This record gives sequence, C-alpha cells and structure tokens, in this order.
Amino acid sequence: MTSDDPFACADAHLTATVTANGWRGEPADGTFAATAPKWGIGPVESPVRPLAPTAVNPWDWRDGSVGWGLVLADTGIGSSADRAAARDAPETLQTLVAARGPAPVLRWHPDTPEVLLRYYPGFADPERIPIGGSSRGIGPGAIPTFLMLWGSLADLPWRLQYRLNLDPRICVGRLPLTGDALDRYVACELGPWSVTTPAQATALIWATDHAPGDITRMMRMVVADQVHDRYAADTDIAVTYLTGADATGAALAGGLAQHAPDVVITTSHGFTGPTGGADLERIGWLVDAGHRETDPARILGSWKPAGAIWYAHACCGAGTVAPSEFTGLFTKGSRLDRMITEIAATGDVVAPFPMALLSAAQPLRAFVGHVEPTYDWTLYDGQSRHALTADLVDGLYTQLMLGRPIGWTMKAYHQAAGAAAAVQDQARTDVLTGKTDVDATLRPRLCYLDRRALVILGDPVAAIPSTAHGTTLT
Repeated sequence: MTSDDPFACADAHLTATVTANGWRGEPADGTFAATAPKWGIGPVESPVRPLAPTAVNPWDWRDGSVGWGLVLADTGIGSSADRAAARDAPETLQTLVAARGPAPVLRWHPDTPEVLLRYYPGFADPERIPIGGSSRGIGPGAIPTFLMLWGSLADLPWRLQYRLNLDPRICVGRLPLTGDALDRYVACELGPWSVTTPAQATALIWATDHAPGDITRMMRMVVADQVHDRYAADTDIAVTYLTGADATGAALAGGLAQHAPDVVITTSHGFTGPTGGADLERIGWLVDAGHRETDPARILGSWKPAGAIWYAHACCGAGTVAPSEFTGLFTKGSRLDRMITEIAATGDVVAPFPMALLSAAQPLRAFVGHVEPTYDWTLYDGQSRHALTADLVDGLYTQLMLGRPIGWTMKAYHQAAGAAAAVQDQARTDVLTGKTDVDATLRPRLCYLDRRALVILGDPVAAIPSTAHGTTLT
C-alpha cells in the first residue's frame, strides 16, 4: 500500500480478528484485508419497493375498494340493462347514481333474503352476492361498504336494514322520501348543503330528566352528559345544553333557531300514546320536560335543518315494526306489554318526526333513531353497573366531528350487537345444559335487538363539514 492511496489505513482495527459462526473442523476467523476500507464504501442499492396495495381509509366511499351503492327492490320489471341503471327508480335517483358512477345498483328480493342481486346488460340472470363474506367495493361480486336503501317498507323491510346493520363491513341508511322531498334532498347531495363552512362546529344537546327512577335520568347521564362533556372540552365545537326543566319543546325550537347547529343530540321519551291505541301521526314525537309532545311543525316554523345531523334516543324515534320482537316478553296486561302490543298494531312505518325534518325545504342530512322501544337494561351492564354507551359517545364525538360519514360513525355501535348476540348464544347454551338460569339470556338479547334496531334515515355517506385542526372535510 502506497502513501498516496486514499483508502490506505493503518488503523489498529484492520488487524483485529473477526470470527464467523461456521465450522469446518476448525474456527473460521481472519483479519481485514488492506483493501477493506474501499469495500466498506461500496455502493448502496435503493430499497426495493414492495408491491403492496395503497392504504385506503375505510370510510372513503369515493374509493372503488370501499364504494357507495343504491339498493332497490327487485320488482321483476324491465330488462337487465334497465335494472342495472335503476330506470324503474325516480329520475332523481338515476341522476345521483350517475353522478357517483360507477356506482352499482343492487336489488333485494324476499325470496332470497341473504343475498343482494346485481344485473348486468346482456345477461338475463342477476349475479347473486351473499351479504356476509363477499368482497367490499363496486366491482363484480362485491358489495359497497355504504348502501342506501330506497323503497317502501313493504319492498325493503326493516329486517333487511337490521341484517345489513349486523354486517361489520356494511354501513347502511334508508332514504324514505318521494316526490319533491326526494328531489330536494338529492339536490343538496349533488350540490353544497350550505353556501358557507363555519369556522367552528355547533351542537345542541337536549335531554329530559323527569325523576331519579325514570329512564330519562339514565339516558341523560350515560348519553347526553357524556357527549356534552366531550364536546365542551373541544375548542373546535360550540355546544348548547338544555336539560332538566330547560328541556321543553319551546326551548328546543328556540335553541335550534338561535344556534343553527350542525349536530343535534336528544334523549327523551318518545310518544306512543294515547293509551288504547297509538296515534300514527304523533308516534315517536319527542316528549319534553312537561310531558308534552314536540310537534315537528313547530320546530320547522323557526329552524331550517340545512344539512344538520340529528341523533334521537327515544322510543320509536325512527319508526315501528310488526310483529314486535318483544311481543310476549313482558307480563301480559302490564303497561309495557300493552304499549308494545298497541305500537305493533300501527304496522311498519317510518316515524313522522324524522320524515318532516328530511322533507323540509332545507332538509336534514340524516336522522339516527330506534325502531321500537329502547330500554334501560340496554344502557348498562347488569353486574358491573357500568354504562354500555362508550362506543355511541365516541361515534357522536370522534367520528362525527371529524367529518366521517354517519354510517361509519354508527358502525362501532352496530358491531357491538354481534358481541351481545355471542353472549346470548353462550348463555342460551348454558341454559339448555343446565349451567345457568334462563334469566342470563335476557339482557344480552335485549342489547342485541336494541342495537340492531338503531337505524339511519338518510344517505349513510352524509357527513357534516369538519373544522377539526383547521381542516374542512366534505
């Protein structure tokens, strides 16, 4: 090695012994060669880029691997091409499908309740896609993550929406509108819901509390109070809270008119009277602090929903169904048994309160509420007495206020129905084998049915503009 060699090195480490862990009857060791420094600065190859799929946000319905689709009844009318293009649906919906294209039009028929049907031009028979286990997205053989049902309850019953609610990879909503109301709603979807984006999200929470032993006390504590505390601690949200004696119908109407909230959360009784036969025109109306029903016409007289999202924890807030899942569960002739029987007599209906809000001149974006009654037993764990509403509260704060779709916002709540069903199934096995009393199956079954029957009315991709961290999501 000459003195002018730039790689010459007389450092002592070149004379160090290096040992490899191979064995040939003798150790494999040696010292570095004089040219080792040149080897050490040899070229570095660029890392190989793995051929992995790009990560997609599971709530990004615009991505084809997630997707949005329209579900209609399979009426047997029209060619395969007509059914694939939703030509038997109102022109407004055809326009929406085209604007979101390529968005699949899927069909459902009561003879094949566990599958959705997809027609293709030129093929007489539809593709039959199992609701459970199929791929997600808009491609052949797949079901979009976000599904919007349109059609009467006679054609697309509540039980279909319940079934889709239970699929952990499907977010479903029902748009129960026709005529001018449908046209107004879709026009807002295709255009801006509002001409301005506020610098701060606004929310109004309204929670009745009639007495310590009344279910309204528990709903206030484990739903309304919890959501309020999350909102109030966030400087991106301005929240108004009306509770107790302040939770009157007049105060609700006034608060909505004054604050024009993006999000409305209400907990209260839902009207199911009068005794002797439920009044279909008032069923599900919110009952205020003075036990008075809140007329949606009064609310809409001074407030324009203009793209707000409303969560209502109230009996029959979203509608009724017949037969009731709870028929015969409670003592015959008891007040609860009579109420359930009389509610079921109204048949399958969408409640008038959300219908009015979604049909307004400047409509509500989405309404979330229960079909049938909801119970105190489903709000807390029987052994620990802990509230069972953490996933609901997180959805109404973290997901909703980040601008995520309402279908995604409610997904964790619906997924917990599966966990409750699993608990019930195990308890059922224990009852049948004599390991436990039949009472062990009651609470998990109530929880399962209660969560399954929380439904979204409106498009499941409806989302409020998010102002979190200065970023607006539409």
